[in-house]
Amino acid sequence: MSTDYSIFMCCKGPVAEKVRWFNSVDGVSIDSNGTARIAGLDDVRILGLDERNRMIMMEDYGSYGIDVNWEIMGTLSDANEILDVIQRLYRCFAAIANAYPNENCSLMRNGESFLAMNTSSQLLISPTYLKAIPVIQSLFVKSWQLSAMDY
Repeated sequence: MSTDYSIFMCCKGPVAEKVRWFNSVDGVSIDSNGTARIAGLDDVRILGLDERNRMIMMEDYGSYGIDVNWEIMGTLSDANEILDVIQRLYRCFAAIANAYPNENCSLMRNGESFLAMNTSSQLLISPTYLKAIPVIQSLFVKSWQLSAMDY
């Protein structure tokens, strides 16, 4: 079974304006055509969410539902690199959350497990990888709370 990772975000303008922040992360590149490469992930793509998927993100996650309209996703290419890939994804997520602290975004595994979530009022970080990747704690400008984000 493959493992997919996604960063969901709300983008009122061109998505290229937001994802350009990812280029500051080692192992990540997004060109002017919107082609994304994230080391450790295969088949990386940037997708606009249709109305049905937007409603799923707002309604199906209980109190963690957030209004997002874009997804950047890819499939884990090598399980031996998982901690490097997770750290890279947290760095991408932090780049967006720090640049746009009042806008919705989330980092998820397989579209069902939250690893991190940002809204205008809170930044939540899952404890799942904190011991294995302690640098996660220092990536964010906004103060954050630890949460398993069960819904």
